[in-house]
Amino acid sequence: MKTQPETRKKTRKKLMDAFWEIYKNRRIEKITVGSITKKAFLNRGTFYEYFDDVYDLLEQLENELLDDITDWLDLKFEEKGKMTFDDISHEMASLFSRYDDKIYILLSDKGDPAFQQKLKQKIRDHLSESLDVPQNSETFEYLLTFVISSVSGLISHWYDTGKKIDSEELLIMIQSLLTSGAQGYLRKEI
Repeated sequence: MKTQPETRKKTRKKLMDAFWEIYKNRRIEKITVGSITKKAFLNRGTFYEYFDDVYDLLEQLENELLDDITDWLDLKFEEKGKMTFDDISHEMASLFSRYDDKIYILLSDKGDPAFQQKLKQKIRDHLSESLDVPQNSETFEYLLTFVISSVSGLISHWYDTGKKIDSEELLIMIQSLLTSGAQGYLRKEI
């Protein structure tokens, strides 16, 4: 027989999965508690045992994802020691593929604009260490903003134009652009 915590965990996950299936195709402001509970085959009261509203569900989902990303990056840094910018861009590319559509959607125009800032906060320590640039320097803020906005812009474009290239090709392009720049990427393509 299942214990209460296991059942609660499964129910919460079921609600989050139902939300995610809807969120992939609909903006947050168009998602209702009713649509989530209907998809999850649960009642509205059950939803409110776990979340205040749809925005609270999204925030909890994002926070869990960001915590998982941080743990994963910590593990990679522990395994590899100090990483170069090339290493970290490779790890970020594989990180995006690990989380499938979640990061793509959250960074796209359809996603939560605050997610980009949250992600920026989570990776700042790792990026600072890799680039050997102090976090309190103005240069670091520009570099961090460049990396996050470049990646999210490419992902948003890819998602909005119907994923015309496969995700692996996109990740390779992102890594190459971050490490070699546009001219370096174009030279490789020719």
